[in-house]
Amino acid sequence: MKWGARLAAGAMAACLILAPESARAGLLTEDASIQIDSPAPGATVTGLVEVEASTSQPAQALLFEVAFGDEEWTPLNLDTDGSDGWTAMWDTSPQSGPARLRASVQDPAWSGEALWNGRIDNEPPSTRVEAKPSAFSPNRDGRKDATRLVVAAGEGAELQIEVWDRDGSLRRRFDLGWHADGRTLLRWNGRAGGQPLHDGRYRIVAITRDAVGLKSEVTTSVVIDTRKPRVRILGLGPDPSSGGLHRVRYRARDRANRMRFKLLVRDRATALRKKTWESAPGRGKTSIAPRYDSGALFLPGRYGTTLTVADDAGNVGRTPIRYWRLYRNAGAKVYTRLPRAGNKVAITLDDCLWDWAGALRALRSRGVKATFFCPGQVVNQRPDLARRTLRDGHAIGSHGWDHALLTTLSESQVRDRLLKDRAVWWRYGSDTSVPYMRPPYGGYNQTVLSASAATGHSRIIMWDVDPMDYTGLSASAITRRVVRNARQGSIILLHTKVTTANALPAILDGLARKGLEPVTIPRLFRAAGMH
Repeated sequence: MKWGARLAAGAMAACLILAPESARAGLLTEDASIQIDSPAPGATVTGLVEVEASTSQPAQALLFEVAFGDEEWTPLNLDTDGSDGWTAMWDTSPQSGPARLRASVQDPAWSGEALWNGRIDNEPPSTRVEAKPSAFSPNRDGRKDATRLVVAAGEGAELQIEVWDRDGSLRRRFDLGWHADGRTLLRWNGRAGGQPLHDGRYRIVAITRDAVGLKSEVTTSVVIDTRKPRVRILGLGPDPSSGGLHRVRYRARDRANRMRFKLLVRDRATALRKKTWESAPGRGKTSIAPRYDSGALFLPGRYGTTLTVADDAGNVGRTPIRYWRLYRNAGAKVYTRLPRAGNKVAITLDDCLWDWAGALRALRSRGVKATFFCPGQVVNQRPDLARRTLRDGHAIGSHGWDHALLTTLSESQVRDRLLKDRAVWWRYGSDTSVPYMRPPYGGYNQTVLSASAATGHSRIIMWDVDPMDYTGLSASAITRRVVRNARQGSIILLHTKVTTANALPAILDGLARKGLEPVTIPRLFRAAGMH
């Protein structure tokens, strides 16, 4: 506005103020009004705010008042000079929340008022940031490969997340834009610039800016850890056990302060007992009762123990299986077939003379596991084949020491032979024939049963299918006899003869055509619902 026009407007305002009411009334119109021009209706304001109002007719003065929530009106400013507009400076600090503003005409000739409702915001967003989990392992093993960064601002805000390393270098920034509810979730895989970050602790900074530009910064931290905990079994025992507590001493190392431990005990076919706990790294010890879920003691036999440790980043360390033996007298029972085993049958091979290697080759070519009953003397002479038998996943049982007819011996003589056979398998293969025993020639009596029970051989394995392959039959004849007579739960007696090894592929094909699946003796018992 030019100076001349401003002076004229000022003179008119002065005249209106000084003129008598009767003279000024003639200048007023019926639609005289007032409005608040700034701040905008419903706006959120902060800090020092310039309030502006306008009237359609001259007035002597405008009174500005404010109220917070349901409070009474409080005078803010009385502007007596509207020549340059009706204004007031409103210091909103330190208030926050709903507010009202009123501008009212102070003039004897006319009245009017304008109201504004909005919010005052002088507090930065109340922000939280969490990393779930706070330690993770981006090694793509499917366990805690990423973390979720959760930001909650408590109000609408523009969100940003920064990742800083321990050297104070910014490694990653995420500009997440405006979120009306002030909340977002970001999945981060521990990479920056397409490359994985090194293991270590990182500072996560969440920056939020609300609608009026107030800024908040909060921090948390995450740990990137891709290293597996190191765990080792230092000792377990007693070995052999007679059924008392199975004790394990161990040592675990990791950067985490707490780790989850899992002790697992299994037999030849399945996991039997599990124990879990949490503890700090270092040396420790634990124990577990060698009992089934029913409460009954484990059967005699070989058992394996593993210890698994998981840290808070999802890394898992595991010990190799440590084997141990449980020997006790559990009685002895004779089995010729397990009809409840469904379509499972067991191929068993006796004596381990002649073509032991050929039988192993034939079974390996078809991926089939069998059970070998080898006299201890043969095992002692061929430890390489004994170890190969165990390496290939086959099961074993006792066949005495020297293939003697056990019914002709005293109980102590039988027991001595079974103990020697039991020991040689442990010496060469960390395995034991217990609890399975097949008496040579199929000969047993009460003396043999008593000696077997005393040495832990509680299951006397006979057969229901015998092709008499030791009589010089051809491979095709052996195959026909086995396939014709095999049925669900059958125990098939074979010997490690050359012709038998040659017949094995055809035997396996024939069993498959009948819908029968060959398994080891331990798995046959498992299929029949027995340990």
